[in-house]
Amino acid sequence: MWRKFSTKILVFASLIVLFIMGFNFAIDPMIKYRKNESLRYLYTVDKERFLNFGIVKNFSYETVVTGTSMTENFLLSDVEKLLNTKAIKVPFSGGTAKEFSILLDFILKQQKAETIIYALDVFSYRNMNTSFGFPTDMPFENYSFMLKDDLFSEIKYLLSLDTFKWSLFILKNTINEDPNKNYNNSFMWFAEYKFGESEVLKDWSSMDVDPKKKEYFKPTDYLFDDLKRNFDELLYRHIVNNPEIKFIIFYPPYSYLTWKLADKRGSLDACMKFKEYSLRKLVTQPNVELYDFQINRLIYDLNNYKDISHYSHKINYFIIEQIAKKENLLSPQNLDSHLAKLRAERERWRASHSQDVAEIEALKTTKTK
Repeated sequence: MWRKFSTKILVFASLIVLFIMGFNFAIDPMIKYRKNESLRYLYTVDKERFLNFGIVKNFSYETVVTGTSMTENFLLSDVEKLLNTKAIKVPFSGGTAKEFSILLDFILKQQKAETIIYALDVFSYRNMNTSFGFPTDMPFENYSFMLKDDLFSEIKYLLSLDTFKWSLFILKNTINEDPNKNYNNSFMWFAEYKFGESEVLKDWSSMDVDPKKKEYFKPTDYLFDDLKRNFDELLYRHIVNNPEIKFIIFYPPYSYLTWKLADKRGSLDACMKFKEYSLRKLVTQPNVELYDFQINRLIYDLNNYKDISHYSHKINYFIIEQIAKKENLLSPQNLDSHLAKLRAERERWRASHSQDVAEIEALKTTKTK
């Protein structure tokens, strides 16, 4: 009797396992095996690290847009229309140079991309005080199975209850047909936040109060030698070793308060030295188009931002528009004059460390015209 009962339990358990695996394989919520045109996937910021490798592997495209949260508000239809291309977007919110290096390796392995648009954030190249250069809230082992085809990775994906829950959510999203959840506006977050000077100044005033924000721009995280090494090993080698791929690289326009904070914390000089180093190396590469939006006057209009760094979708459109027109394109001929302007702006940013709103307003009135 016990043997018969055990057999029934085993059969029942096996059926449940097979059902979960079959259901997860059929829905394939992380796009590991295929893109199903009839499904509405959950293109939300918290799912990026699980979706990106499947998107790269299974979507059709000529152009890849990648970077940190500074690229999340690009509307793909804008990219495709202005640049006359078929594009995908695969950002990593808070992404590190190590993550982007792995992603670039995977992109290049697919042999689909002709152009890669990449936002070069100094934050990504800092000396990460985490395991192997990955964020503490999303260690690589949590999502590395998405770029592997071994048996363990397949089982981890198909048998995961998280995958099963995600499959159910996708079915619900597909039935409801929420027009706001589609790949054209994937990973966009601007509608969830308030933008404006008051929000930015509120964020600025919290920098010496919020324990997490007190860690921003720690000098030990922004040593020039670490920034340089990470750049050379984790980005520059991809560019040099793949001359047939066009890299469009831009430095995002954080608000000027970002740089004032860097100076206040003692990291601005290292960041600027790194920026000059990376600009000089990239500008000489024949397969690189290089843009730096950090001295554009828009960085002084705090209404463009939700905090001291993150800008609205309107700025993302402006960036793509500038790239399409090749406006502000850097070259060996104009780089020195650009760096001179950057150094002049640096002195403007470090003019005051005060958090007093009146002094901030005074600085704004002397902004670059």
